[in-house]
Formats: sequence, structure tokens, C-alpha cells
Amino acid sequence: MMTAEEKNNDIVVCAYRKYHQRIFNYISYRIKDNDEAQDLAQDVFVKLLTYKRMLREDTVRHFLYSVTRNVITDYVRRSCRRKKADEWLALEGGKVVCGTEEGIYVRELLGLERKILSTFPRQRRTVYALSVYEGRTAKEIAEALNLSRRTVECHLFLGRRSMREAMKACV
Repeated sequence: MMTAEEKNNDIVVCAYRKYHQRIFNYISYRIKDNDEAQDLAQDVFVKLLTYKRMLREDTVRHFLYSVTRNVITDYVRRSCRRKKADEWLALEGGKVVCGTEEGIYVRELLGLERKILSTFPRQRRTVYALSVYEGRTAKEIAEALNLSRRTVECHLFLGRRSMREAMKACV
């Protein structure tokens, strides 16, 4: 007798075989980047694997497209935020002037950041430091550390989230 988890895994494997190319094409058509589309298509099926409720063979296709739309939406939102942040930094980044009091706060926050960073797993700490302190892109970090770009992006996402949560708790 198969457990519910084993049955779900079988359904996901069948769905992967049947729908992977369609999902990839669907994503690729919308974001116009085949490498990202391939990564996002994989993310869709990983999300499907981690889905805790029982999947049904007759509804998995519709659910799969719902997950795909959500993954695309999240990707587009992240891309827009990143683009806006880059534009802001380009325009406003050099205009920040710190007085004595602000300088003290900045040094304290940087020290706190370093302290929090020391608690990260080694690889996440390295990826985060290369990105934040050396300004390297995910692609450059991936090449330097011999990792996939997606792995680097995952470490950056988790590192930034952990840093935000720790900073919120301290400030």
C-alpha cells in the first residue's frame, strides 16, 4: 500500500514527464529568458513536490498552471524591485551625507551586520559577503565559487531574509 506522500510523488513525476516542456514554454513565452525559464520551470515542480495536501491526477494540470502563474508573478515582482533599487542607487546612492551621529549609527549597524553574518553557514556567508561587500553579481559569484547561479541566488535570498529578520529584532 502506497502512502499519500508516495502517491503524490508519483503524480508529480508523471506530471513532470507530461507537462515540463509545456510549463517551460509557457514561462519562456512570458519572461523571454530561456535560462530563467528553465530555472522557474524547475521551481514549479519543486513546489509541487513540497505540496503537503493530496494531489489528484485529474486536477494536477490545473494546479500546475496556477503554481506556474504564481512563480512567474513572483519572478516579475522581484525583477521590478531589483530594477527600481538599481535605478535609485544609481541616482541617489552618491548623495547620502552622514553627520557624526549618523556615522556612529552606520558603524554600529555595520558591526551588527558582521556579527549576524558570522552566524550564517559558511557558503551562505561567502556568497552574501561577495555580493554585499564586493558588489559582485550572482553570475560572477557562481563562476568564482563554481556554483550554479540559482544556488547563489537562493543563498542571497536566504541570507538577505535572515539579515532583515535579525536586524529587525535588534533595532
